[in-house]
Order: sequence, then C-alpha cells, then structure tokens
Amino acid sequence: MTVKELKALIKEILLEAVPFDKATDIEHSLRAKYDEMNDYTFGVEFEFEPVSESEPLSRDDIASKLGEKFNSRDDSGFTDGYYEWLENQRNSEAAAWVRRHGTLDTVDRFNSEYGPMSTDTFDEYIAAPVESDYANEEEYNQAYEKYDDIRNEVDSDYVRWQRRFMDEHVDEFISSLIRSSTWTDYISEDEYKIIDAEQGIEDAYDFLESLGEDVRKDDKPDKDTWAVGEDGPNVEIRSRHMSQTGHDFDIISKVGNWVSDQPTHGKTGMHIHIGVPRDFDMFDVLAMSTLVDEKAIQSEVSVDRDFSSYAKFRRSLTNGIFNKIRDYMLKQPDARETVPKSFILTNQQVKELMAYFDRNHGTNIQAFSEHKTIEFRYLGSDVAHRVLKWISYFLLLPRIAKSKNRINLDSIYGERLVATRMPGKIMFTMFKTNEPRTRVPMPKEPADDIKQKAFELPSKLDVAKQSAVKKQSGTQ
Repeated sequence: MTVKELKALIKEILLEAVPFDKATDIEHSLRAKYDEMNDYTFGVEFEFEPVSESEPLSRDDIASKLGEKFNSRDDSGFTDGYYEWLENQRNSEAAAWVRRHGTLDTVDRFNSEYGPMSTDTFDEYIAAPVESDYANEEEYNQAYEKYDDIRNEVDSDYVRWQRRFMDEHVDEFISSLIRSSTWTDYISEDEYKIIDAEQGIEDAYDFLESLGEDVRKDDKPDKDTWAVGEDGPNVEIRSRHMSQTGHDFDIISKVGNWVSDQPTHGKTGMHIHIGVPRDFDMFDVLAMSTLVDEKAIQSEVSVDRDFSSYAKFRRSLTNGIFNKIRDYMLKQPDARETVPKSFILTNQQVKELMAYFDRNHGTNIQAFSEHKTIEFRYLGSDVAHRVLKWISYFLLLPRIAKSKNRINLDSIYGERLVATRMPGKIMFTMFKTNEPRTRVPMPKEPADDIKQKAFELPSKLDVAKQSAVKKQSGTQ
C-alpha cells in the first residue's frame, strides 16, 4: 500500500472503524512512514478462574438451598419447575381416572392428591349432553343441569385449591430432585464450589517467574514488574510495561497460551492497554472512540462475553461523549437552554470533561487521564492465545487517530457533533435530530502540522516580553 493509497483509505474507509482485515497492509504502510510507531508501548491484563473444588452438600443442605429459592426473585427457574412437575403429576392422575372411569358420574373418584380435576380436564373427557340423545326436552334439561352443576363444582374446587393448597407439595418435589440427582439444574456450581484464589495466584506467580520475569503479588504492575492478584471472583495477571521487541512479544504470547489453558469464559476479561505518544491530545482521544472494528470483535469472542456490563460498544461510548459535551455547553451563562450551532473548546476543557468518564466501554478513553493509555476491554481471555494479533491491531490506532482532522460523534437520538481539529483546541458543530447534515469544512493542513502549531504558541512570558517591547517602542 502506497502513501497515496493509505491517505485515501484514511479519508474514505476509515471515517469510522479501521477494518481488521486490512490491518496488516495498514501496519506496513504506517510503520514505513512513521518511526514513532515503534516506540508505542503496551500492557495486558489477563483474567482466569481460580482453582475450585466441589464442596459436598448433604441432603439437608440441598433441601434448604432449594427451599429458599421457591418464589424468590432469583430462583434459577425452580418455581416454574415445581409447577411444571405438579401439572405432570395431575396429568398422570387424570390419565389413570380416564382409564378406570372417565364418566360424569365418577368425577368424585378423581384422585386429588396433587390437586382436583380442572375444567380443562373435565371438558376434554366429558362431553356436554346433546338434546337429540334424549326422548324429550325435560329429560335433556335434567341431564344438562346435572352436567352443569358438576362442572361448576369442579371449577370451584380447582380455584379453591389454586388459592390455598397449590404449594403444599414443594417438599416432595425437592425430594424427587435429590433422588434423581437433578437438583443441580437449580443450584449453580458457584453455590457448592470452594474457590481457591490463593492457589491460582501462586500458580500464575510461579509461571511468570519460570519465564525469568520479575513479579509480585499485588494490584499494580510497573515498568519492570508484573503483578498477580484477585479481581472479583477471578485471578488477574497484570503485565509490566511491554515494548515492541521480539522478547516482549514472545513473553506475552507465552502468557496468553498459559492463560488459555486455565478456566476462562465470557466474564474473564483480557484488557489491552496501548501507550500513546507524548503529543497525543484530546482530539486524538475522541478520534480513538471511533476506530475499533467491532464486527470483527464480535466474530472473535465467545457468545457469553458480557459487552453490556464491561465493554459497551461504540454507540454507547459516542453517545456518552456527546452528552458530556452538550451538557457542559448548556451550563454556560450564554447557553439560553440551547447549544450553539458551532463552538470551540480547548483540549484542557475536553480533558476535564472526560476525566471521570465511564471506563466500562470497549474503548476505555478514561484511562488516558490516569495512565496516558487507551484501554481496550472488548476481549475475553478465552482468546488469550490470539493476543498478539489484537495487540498489533490496537497499536495501529493511535497513529490513525493522529492522522484525522474530523470525526463524527452521534447520540442515540440521531443528533450529531462534528469535531474538527484546531491547534490546541477542538471546534464542534452540532446537527439536531432530522436536521440536514451540511458539509463541515475539513482543515487543509495535515493533522500533524495543525497539532504542531499548538506547541508553537507563545508562552505567557513570551507574550509579556513582546508586550513590553511594543510599549517601549511606542514611547521612543
């Protein structure tokens, strides 16, 4: 891919996501053009489930746990399971009654141990009298009155049972589950497993040491030392600051392979931090929010990855950024309950707005304020053996963000903020829902040149010196 082709790709295709399937071509082109990319650092947090052992549960323990679930808010389907079982028992009694009796005169012989006959059962097996079967109208009326009285009594008995006695067989249902060993359908492994986090930490610690790495049992790694500790119910391995060298890539690959051999699932995260360049500004941070190929992410991860809680997608992220900026503008003295069509914020103003942003997005821009990194939280550690290809992809994105001059930030209601790069500032243009999207002028200068101007602005001391010179010149 030539430089010209790369520019065309950034201008046309990369208006939003960077296509994962073009990542290799883009990487070669960017690295050939920008030496700084070789200096980007990275770090990875791997989670896995610690070793666990089943805790033997006595019959009384199982019965107690199941009993607590009945009609509770989070019953794991136990209540519905009971009513289904009870209905099956009643259906069996109905079938037995039909085989033995099955007539209007024998309704009272229905075995009501699991509840009386229902009107559904009555109507299924007992037909209403037909007038043509009787010698005269009087006989028919007598037969129908008898049928109707019995049916009404069946209905009354069934309703009374539903209201007062329907739940009296829960203990029997529990006993049947214990006998058949199907109680595990309603009691999760988490409720009868002993989690040994200490052993999981110890195993990870020993493995990292075997690779010749410095490691400690702690929450925070540093530039030289790995850390291993607990993160909720999981064990988390936190890498030291990694560089783009063959050795570090080899180490992170070995750790990824080791983690893949541990118990993992959609809630054991693999978070990749990318260290951004020193001149990274808030326009670049906002641009990062638009870049990840989330379709490729979804095809990579397991179906139980909980994006809505831990790694929300770009739609949520850009909507949150939009709301932060809009709400800030509405608080300004001259807002008058509306946001100006066009306005300018400094990088510092935008940085302050984003400092306390929700971190639980797939692209966590909040990490920039605290760590000078962008964290990517999309992936689960069930794909830890493929960590290198995702590190390579995420390493591309800061440079692409730095190459952009304009991005779109959309709200869930169809509003749009167009952000345009300026030296040390960002110009925002707002389009309301259903408002025509007119063209916002694109800066003609390359993004790097615009960025550089922000660093060339005179300091307060320089301004003061220039002012003093002007005054002195004016008096001479």
